Amino acid sequence: MEKKRLPKLTGFFFLAMLICTLISRAASSITVAQITAASPVNGMITHKVTAEGKIQANRELPVFTEAEQRVERIMVHEGEKVKAGDILFQLDMERLQEQIQESRQELSKLQLELEAAVQNAELAQEKKELARQRAQEDYERISEEKDQDIAWAEAELVKARERLEEYYNYQEGGEASEGGQSEDALADSVDAAQKTYDQALTVREESLTAAKRAIEDAMMPEPADNTQEIKQGEIAQTEEKMEKLERLADKNGEVASPEEGIVTGLQISAGQITGQDAAVLLADLSEGCRFVAQVDKSQGEYLQKNMEVTLENPDTREKEGGLAISSLGENAENGELLDVTVSLSGCTLEIGTSARMTAEKRSSAYAFCIPVQALGENNSGTFVYVLEEQENVLGRELSVREVKVEVEDKNDMYAALKEGSLSEGQQVVVSSDRSIAGGSRVRLKES
Repeated sequence: MEKKRLPKLTGFFFLAMLICTLISRAASSITVAQITAASPVNGMITHKVTAEGKIQANRELPVFTEAEQRVERIMVHEGEKVKAGDILFQLDMERLQEQIQESRQELSKLQLELEAAVQNAELAQEKKELARQRAQEDYERISEEKDQDIAWAEAELVKARERLEEYYNYQEGGEASEGGQSEDALADSVDAAQKTYDQALTVREESLTAAKRAIEDAMMPEPADNTQEIKQGEIAQTEEKMEKLERLADKNGEVASPEEGIVTGLQISAGQITGQDAAVLLADLSEGCRFVAQVDKSQGEYLQKNMEVTLENPDTREKEGGLAISSLGENAENGELLDVTVSLSGCTLEIGTSARMTAEKRSSAYAFCIPVQALGENNSGTFVYVLEEQENVLGRELSVREVKVEVEDKNDMYAALKEGSLSEGQQVVVSSDRSIAGGSRVRLKES
């Protein structure tokens, strides 16, 4: 009897073991993380740079009009193609006529001021010439008068000396002199006459010097007076302004396009008063166009001059490939940005529209490329989880081991690892439905 029960008990034992194993595996499938894995492959890392920008003209033609005019109507809009002679906008004729009348009045005023300036200059010249003539006459009169004074003083000196000489001659002959004057009195007369003569010479010199200086003063040039030149310049400017206003009035205040182009900028609006800046900007189609955009400076390492790019109109999906970056430089307003310019020989994309640039830079081939999601970061650096297989009482199970790696290059999809970071045939965890750590048991997600 006991021998008959033993096989049954053994069967029940193994059945129980099988049931426990199945229960254990079922429990394990609930608690163990499900993961996806991938093996490293040979490949290249492609860096894709996109930038939003605008199509601009290589040459813009500014259209000016007279300042201080009121805009009555605008006939075009930005992006519109115009031909030479097409009307761009019209000015208020009433204000235009008022400005013409004001210019005429200003011109008349300036002409009167110029005539007054000419007359004043002529009068000043006449006064100056009269002063010179009078100074010359005074010099000649003073010279004549002082010469007469010197001649009289010299004659008196000669007479005094002759009387003193006669006195000495009489004394030598033992005769008394006529008049009965003493020697001392005669000598004093000579001294007095000499002083009078010397004084006359001095007075003549001083008087003639003063008269000569008066002539020099009268001949001195007048301070520079450019009133006439200034008025003539103001008259010329006013005449030019008036002629321009009259030409505008002859055209009924309409301002036309000087050549064919596309309106890229309207700096005016209806009712606005015009200034010195351009009223309208036109793109010169004959000079071609260019795409201009800004990218973050960190993307500059993936861009270079003459690099091939593609442009796309985001609205129409129209694309133009085979283009190249013509210039790459720091943005003048923001040092953290780079200006990217792509020259367009023919403007297949409309000037003024937005466009998206796409550029791709491929690296050299790497032996170990993995999905970038497989990378992890901690205080020790960059790592991946590598799958390892092990045996236990429940059979063969998978676990993960943390492996430090060195990334040589990466983009938003793949990372290239330095050779030697992983071994051939190893798989790395790409995703997991829950948090894992080194040593965690895992199982591959069924596809």
